Amino acid sequence: MALPTREVILPLSYDFVLKAVLTHPDARPALMDLISAAIGREVVISVRTVFPDYAGYASYIQMRRDDGTLVTDQLSLILVELSKLRGARRKPVGEMTALEMWSIFMGYADKPRHRKLVNEIISRREAIAVAAEVLRTISKDEHARAKNMSRRKFETDTFSNLATAEERGRRAGRAEGRAEGHAEGLAEGHAEGLAEGHAEGAATKALHIAQNMRSLGIPVDTIVAATGLTREEIEKLSVAHATTDCI
Repeated sequence: MALPTREVILPLSYDFVLKAVLTHPDARPALMDLISAAIGREVVISVRTVFPDYAGYASYIQMRRDDGTLVTDQLSLILVELSKLRGARRKPVGEMTALEMWSIFMGYADKPRHRKLVNEIISRREAIAVAAEVLRTISKDEHARAKNMSRRKFETDTFSNLATAEERGRRAGRAEGRAEGHAEGLAEGHAEGLAEGHAEGAATKALHIAQNMRSLGIPVDTIVAATGLTREEIEKLSVAHATTDCI
């Protein structure tokens, strides 16, 4: 089967859509194939960039103590950052790994401009074709569509609030820099104000990343190491509805 170009398909990056597809009775072959592609690890899907300094789209994560020793080899996961899949989708489908095929299907099935690539993947991997058929059925459900619209509004409002906070930080930094510049020299005051603005923006960004990682179910110790925030700051964050899901 193929996904029609003009048909609205719900995004698999939303936890309720992914759960509905992979827990459907007809989708068991798809679930087993995805688990096999991930080499038995749990898979976490993120629509946002969690590790901006890492170029790869798949991160293999294990829990370690402060001294670097492994907590357990029985728990590990693959974090797939859908925002970094551009490189993978440029490969010929015949050269893609199973994990790359699954990642592209989950990242782009809902995007009409990438439907041709997604359909080629569907035609080459039977388990993904099964998942696509279930996804298409779920996408026609009115309740699921309404839930999707609500989720999109929540994300738009969240990003808008974060952008506003960062801009206020930059403005406050510039204003303080100009005021101090009159007393200590225009150049020095401007530099200090700009630095403070960047610092506030960076702090807001760190909290945003930590919120995303909490939503993914990543351990607090790992979030502390990745963001530089304290455990207390992270534990105060409210866990919003996850945009990712663990299998």
